Amino acid sequence: MGTKTFDRSARDRGLRSVSKLTRLTVAAAVGMTAVFSAVAAVAYSGHSASTGKATSPATPARGPVVALPPRTAGSVVLPQPPISAPTGAGGGGQATSGGS
Repeated sequence: MGTKTFDRSARDRGLRSVSKLTRLTVAAAVGMTAVFSAVAAVAYSGHSASTGKATSPATPARGPVVALPPRTAGSVVLPQPPISAPTGAGGGGQATSGGS
């Protein structure tokens, strides 16, 4: 088995180049994150950038009140929501698993 000797200067050059590559990759990732963030902010803007006071209409517009027919699908009546909230079964509140 032969022993290999390594040149320290070659190792240092390699480490410097890997370090530069790492810094460049991090900078590119941060830059791309900023670009995608700006694109998303423009594409999905939720609020306007106006600085004026919010105004509301003097009278809200309301349509006519219409009574809806019962919920049916053809001649079958669809299930209605429960009148009251369900209650517990009154058990002890303990669960056991793996009883073998």
